[in-house]
Amino acid sequence: MNKILIIGLFIFLFFASLLFTVNKRSLNSLFFEVPAFSYEEISISVENEPVIKEGNILIPITLTTTRPVTITVAGTTHQVKIDRLAKDYFLPVNIAFKDKKIQYLLQTLPKYFPNFSTHNSSDQKGFVFISMHGLALTDPSYSFISDMDGHVVFYRGHPKIRQSMFHLKKVTLLNGKIRYITHVQDGWGLDKSYIVGYHLIMDENFHELDRVKLLKTDKHDALLADEHDILMLDDGHYILIGQDIIETILPDNNKSLITHQVIQEQKNGKVLLDWDSKDYPELQKACYEKCPELHSYNADYIHVNSLFIDPTDDNLIVSSASGYFIMKLDRKNGNILWILGGKANQFQIPKEAEFVRQHSVHRLDDGRLIMFDNHFPSLSKLEMQYHNRLFNYQPAQILILDLDEKNKSVRSFEKIPLNFLARYMGSVQKLSDNRWLIGCGSSNTCTARMIDRSGHILWNMKAAPPYKMFRAYWYESLK
Repeated sequence: MNKILIIGLFIFLFFASLLFTVNKRSLNSLFFEVPAFSYEEISISVENEPVIKEGNILIPITLTTTRPVTITVAGTTHQVKIDRLAKDYFLPVNIAFKDKKIQYLLQTLPKYFPNFSTHNSSDQKGFVFISMHGLALTDPSYSFISDMDGHVVFYRGHPKIRQSMFHLKKVTLLNGKIRYITHVQDGWGLDKSYIVGYHLIMDENFHELDRVKLLKTDKHDALLADEHDILMLDDGHYILIGQDIIETILPDNNKSLITHQVIQEQKNGKVLLDWDSKDYPELQKACYEKCPELHSYNADYIHVNSLFIDPTDDNLIVSSASGYFIMKLDRKNGNILWILGGKANQFQIPKEAEFVRQHSVHRLDDGRLIMFDNHFPSLSKLEMQYHNRLFNYQPAQILILDLDEKNKSVRSFEKIPLNFLARYMGSVQKLSDNRWLIGCGSSNTCTARMIDRSGHILWNMKAAPPYKMFRAYWYESLK
């Protein structure tokens, strides 16, 4: 009798296990019944975005593992939780028509997604925000979030495969709400030295809330937004960058298309500040790269690449890549309060603390100014001759300055070597007194990495060529 009970129990457990396996497998498959006559015209979307169809493979524009996602076929929507994102991991989507059944396979990580590797020798937890782009017009681009082990938990691509996504970051508003921002390309600068489009504002579930461009004013028409930076102070309240391109007659009677930078603060559709560099002609004389006298096609003489609100006085700290300087603007009237570095420098700066083509300029909690110092100019031979100056090409570094703004001096400075070259782009974020997240910019050595004060690599991300990135951010959590 005991033997019969044991055999019966074994059979019961076997079929129960089989039933559990079938049910578990069915959770990874979706079924849609569609009373349609033409299956070629069937509409399929993921997260309310159209998918790319390649045979029976569905390639979404965006996907996440952080919550259930919506998949819609011919107006019928199902939700499903995706447990991981990988190029070899597919979700079956079964569609039954009147006369046939079709199975599509939804690829959870697009085949176009850039390949990268990570190495983590630290105890650091959390998430890194990255936007990768390859060669213009040839390589797809994605903004994405990865955990420290290299597992992608969210990505968003461009509806047009070979257009750029840029500068993904997280913002926590004063009311505690979470917002995610990424730049979406909708055009090019004159010589493709920058990208224009709009900033996509998303809620805590990565659902679209807003698309932000520069508003029309008496000075200029509505402008597409530059990819380099945006500050979000609240829902509907932004500070962002644009380009005001004007054909200008130079003193030698030659024509030049001059790219003036516009920094605009807007709140709920009203413009609070509209700073335009063409109102400050002295800045054209302060440039090192793409100066109007030398570039008849595109004089991108200021090339703003970062914005930061100084918590000490609520004014705006602005970084100029082409001018090799940092300036502070009065947020009430746009007046230039001071200029640090470059040909228009107003500070006493030790020779060892000079910087070149800097990015990611902001203040630390202790009040010191920090930057990713590329220290690698992008000057042509003509520009070198024009400036009558030779620059030393040096590895990038973290540069921290303790400024005395009243007396226009540098009290002290600190440098942390990065041991790689980065001609363009790059970022730095302090995580602790002995831990820094670096966005490697155009470096061929790394895409992003975490280092200690001595330069020891704690975590490293390396993308396959030709992919590069602009900035990297680390956040402890997504909520």
